[in-house]
Amino acid sequence: MPGMRVFLTVLLLAVATALAGCVSSMLARKVVAPPNKSGIKPLFADSEVVRRAPEAFHQVWKVRAPGPPADITVASIEPANYQFHYDLRLTYPAGKDPVIEHFSAYWDTPASLTPRWAPKETIVVLHGYLQDKRFVTPWGLALAESGEDAGEGVLIAW
Repeated sequence: MPGMRVFLTVLLLAVATALAGCVSSMLARKVVAPPNKSGIKPLFADSEVVRRAPEAFHQVWKVRAPGPPADITVASIEPANYQFHYDLRLTYPAGKDPVIEHFSAYWDTPASLTPRWAPKETIVVLHGYLQDKRFVTPWGLALAESGEDAGEGVLIAW
């Protein structure tokens, strides 16, 4: 019965499509649900650089975002000479994932610095999925330090 086959095929496709949409919606909600609770451990999560990152912030505050409501935390890194040094060495074995051979960074904390100028401009740095403010702190420091002549400050939102 060709009519029955067509009906069952259409029914099967409709059920599969409905289930695929349901599963992908559930996955999408989990992927974007703050604060990145996917269960996947971010790269560099255990590094000293990430652990020390909050020492770089001058101020930290929350901003309430409307619909859907969320609290966005913002941190500032003021322009200064942090004596920032960053060293990341990777090896790339043939046919395998890169291997982190060495990862370190050093900077003077804001408490040890004397502000020499007021910020004139602001750069906003946003972290990626599975990250938070600590993971983009080296970039914020590099930008704030390179902005010494221009007087740029950096805001990091997470």
